[in-house]
Amino acid sequence: VFYPNTGPSISTGNQTIIEYITSGTTITTLSGTDPEGQAITFGTASVYTDDLVRVASNGVMTINALAESSSFNTDLVGGAHGHKVEVTATDTFGTTTEKDIYVIVTPNSTPVFRETSTSGNVITSVTANLNESSTDDTLVKRVYFTDSNGDNITIYSSSIDNNHFDVTKYSTYVDIRQNTGSLDYEQQTSYTFSISASDEHYEAGQDSDSIVGLPITINVTDNLTPTVNNQTL
Repeated sequence: VFYPNTGPSISTGNQTIIEYITSGTTITTLSGTDPEGQAITFGTASVYTDDLVRVASNGVMTINALAESSSFNTDLVGGAHGHKVEVTATDTFGTTTEKDIYVIVTPNSTPVFRETSTSGNVITSVTANLNESSTDDTLVKRVYFTDSNGDNITIYSSSIDNNHFDVTKYSTYVDIRQNTGSLDYEQQTSYTFSISASDEHYEAGQDSDSIVGLPITINVTDNLTPTVNNQTL
């Protein structure tokens, strides 16, 4: 009795990766089965010539270029875009099965500033009021920052008049503190400056859009002299 050979199947589906992962990074390891229990050798089909993704014989799928959404997300897949890779699985009898797997690059996101905590509301500006009698090292505002990709964040500050305030970065937030004991409402009623947060891909020159600014206004309020009403005895 002759039983015809049945080709292997590939069970691995579409893959999603973050933008800017480096060439050589493993995406996944392909998996499949063979009805006759034969060993499977994986690869890419001859029609796949982009060479942005490579598949080793053991099924390890790796990136072969810097993962940029502009170069990868060029094929339509389920209402979105990705990169089509025609992969193959071949059994020991030489029967080959092909399958299209899409590698979808999630575009890099810009950091955001938040209030209260790292899960607080996103803010686009800060306004604070500070009495002129406040003391040196007074905390004016604590601003949190987050990045949905978990990238390293760099904080910049614009110049501040007379360095009367300073900006200190911690792991997840920035403190804005008074840096003088001599605020004077009669000399200056407000200070305006800004801070910005950029991710590692902005710093590396990969993504010029991954920086966000936060304008800050600090209003100095007058320390009014107490008055005594005229008393008639």
